[in-house]
Amino acid sequence: MGKTKTKKFRGSGRHGRGRKAGRGKGLRGGKGNAGLHKHKYATTVKWQQEGYFHFGRVGIKPVEVQGVADVVVNVGDLDARWPGQSTLDLGKLGYTKLLGGGAVKRAVNVTIEAASGSAVKKVQAAGGKVQTSRVKKVKKPAAPAAKPGQAPPAKAAAPAAAKPAAPSGAKPAQGKPPAPPKA
Repeated sequence: MGKTKTKKFRGSGRHGRGRKAGRGKGLRGGKGNAGLHKHKYATTVKWQQEGYFHFGRVGIKPVEVQGVADVVVNVGDLDARWPGQSTLDLGKLGYTKLLGGGAVKRAVNVTIEAASGSAVKKVQAAGGKVQTSRVKKVKKPAAPAAKPGQAPPAKAAAPAAAKPAAPSGAKPAQGKPPAPPKA
């Protein structure tokens, strides 16, 4: 009997089939996109050049989703930009938000879409008023705090499930079955 193929390739390690080709679904390099940041990185680079993006964010959000930035003006700029005016409609001038940077030296009545809390305080401290038209988001009220000397309210506990009773004289099973009695 001649030399068999198996004996011929003993010690070669790969039996003439190259690396990984002779077993299972070899030469795939993993399932699907597995290894695209490791051993199949060259494939990732090639696909990205062709317009296929498998990783990371792609593109930009439309303006309706990302929102539009406010056009802002500081309280300190009111005197410098509009001297001598006691009533300002900043919405008509193209501004959407009043911020609290700087100081107000005179009473000014301001109409604008939105204003920060510090801006409103500064204008009111100088004797002016701020009217806003943007609807503010309402925060949910916090849970009531416990009064001093009182314990916090207890959480409702779920009822515990009743365990079935074991027959009398029997030990509960712990991994291995009990050994048969010796005669």
